[in-house]
Amino acid sequence: MTYEPLCLTDQANEQQLDMVRLTTPIVDHFETGDFEQCQSAITAYEKVLGNDKFSSFYLRQCLHHQQNPDAFSGCIVLEAK
Repeated sequence: MTYEPLCLTDQANEQQLDMVRLTTPIVDHFETGDFEQCQSAITAYEKVLGNDKFSSFYLRQCLHHQQNPDAFSGCIVLEAK
């Protein structure tokens, strides 16, 4: 797992705290292959923070792996940021 630091915890604003709180279940459910729960977590994320590259990317990954379960390894390899 790779994490991207946002800021020091004691300096985090509400949006940053929401981002951490809402991204954790997305990643956790994805890693275990629970794509339905991952999609529910994405919906919760988007209700608070809106649709963005992160949520769209994980949603595409969920849909792909639901259709291609044999291709799932629990890992995502990023080729570009």
